[in-house]
Amino acid sequence: MKTILLSAIAVVLMGLSSCSGEAGNFIVENEEILPVKSYGNVSSRKILDGFFIQSIAFDKSGSVWIGTFKQGLIKYNEQEIKHFNFSNSPFTNEMVINSIATDSNDNLWIGSNGLIKYDGENFSLYNSTNSPIPEDYIHSINTDHQNNLWFSSSRFRLGGIVKFDGKSKWSVFTPDNSEMPGNLISSIAIRGNDVWAGVNDYVNNVFLVKLTDDKVKCYSGKQLGFTPYYLGNLCMDNNNTLYILNDFMLSSTIYNDDPHLFAFDGKSAKAITCPHGALNRMYIDSKDNIWCVSRNAEDILIYTKVEWLAVSVFPEDDKGNTIFCIKEAPDGKIWIGTGNGIYIIDAL
Repeated sequence: MKTILLSAIAVVLMGLSSCSGEAGNFIVENEEILPVKSYGNVSSRKILDGFFIQSIAFDKSGSVWIGTFKQGLIKYNEQEIKHFNFSNSPFTNEMVINSIATDSNDNLWIGSNGLIKYDGENFSLYNSTNSPIPEDYIHSINTDHQNNLWFSSSRFRLGGIVKFDGKSKWSVFTPDNSEMPGNLISSIAIRGNDVWAGVNDYVNNVFLVKLTDDKVKCYSGKQLGFTPYYLGNLCMDNNNTLYILNDFMLSSTIYNDDPHLFAFDGKSAKAITCPHGALNRMYIDSKDNIWCVSRNAEDILIYTKVEWLAVSVFPEDDKGNTIFCIKEAPDGKIWIGTGNGIYIIDAL
């Protein structure tokens, strides 16, 4: 018990020391919350009815790779639909595909119960028994400009961030071997040489970290100028501004006055408040529109940096369907993964 307590204190002290520095600035984006304007219904096409969609990725050949909740992996294009499940792949009926990324060689990297690579012919499984991966729960995956894979391999107070060159070189960043202030990684976003991650170990005790040349820099509430509740997913826009979802899903309060999104440029944070309350998910398209899913609205909410738009995607017979991922295809169409299939719409 004494050893565990001392270890816990050491982790806290490491977090405090690595996040020390001058207080940052917190700027309210709009003193008056912008109203939501109705964009109305958009034309949509539904595919894969009956599949619970968790993640979507596009490869260079035009195929779409779709991860599901305990229903395997799907390859989709105009010529074929191929389903990988327990009969023809490592995916069991209990595996959830949390994240998918492709590298420059069109290898598919899949986050689930371990890291799974698919090269178009064969699957390779990396986990804590055959690699340096600390935890067999992979939640977020991204690739950098040098084709390195970055992913979360973490649980509450276990694991951290892993960097893998796709061949043999591994780097693991945890509070035990680096200035990481915590273990549990919510999301990873990459732009240039900077790898950003959200670290959550407790509500109201969260951190942003930036890894540049494998060196960790930490931003706490002190540097941000306010204390986020819990960090959701992270996205980068075309101006290299980082947007972070302030996730209130663990809160019993339906409406919260704190910012639901915030932008961070490394010096100051800017609040963005959604009129419809708490947000579950966020995605930034190629035009820098921010697509948001609110737990209090059936429509998708889009922040254009000028106004909020409410976009109706679901037909009347599918109202109440839940959105779990949003992704823009190379042709500009928006793919919306739900608990019952995918809706494809034209970009705004």
